[in-house]
Amino acid sequence: MFRLSDIAIDPQAAVDGVWETYAGTFQVRIARANNRRYQQLLSEAIAQHGGRRLISDDEYSAIVARCMGTAIVTDWKGLYDDAGEEIPYSPERAAAILGDPRYQDFRDWVAMRAVDSERFRARAIEEEAKHLGEGSPGSSAGRARSPTRKRAKRGSRA
Repeated sequence: MFRLSDIAIDPQAAVDGVWETYAGTFQVRIARANNRRYQQLLSEAIAQHGGRRLISDDEYSAIVARCMGTAIVTDWKGLYDDAGEEIPYSPERAAAILGDPRYQDFRDWVAMRAVDSERFRARAIEEEAKHLGEGSPGSSAGRARSPTRKRAKRGSRA
């Protein structure tokens, strides 16, 4: 039986993000790609440059990275520099990483998760919250659903 609620998304999770794990230990909170905040930031940035037709591909990529760093990647845990110092999340740091060609694989990974509507389904998020408990680390609007994300949450240092 198909229920309408099976396709409902959690609007708060779409904006705040859900926790995902990259490369085993780096936890990233990712919002849905077409959330209003992202779309508004992108529209405003494009308009400030006179419209999409007047923006070079490199400029557009930089604009997208800034918007993703603010409204798609909304937090992270477990990112360290080469000296072992934790790198705290900030929209500026996220934009710099997402805009750096050396980290294109990470940007692609974020983008793929941000467009995957299944990650933001209300029913799945509710079921995961019941399974993990409401007080699990890293969960507020973003509750992970996949086995990979479950393992990361259970083994989280946060």
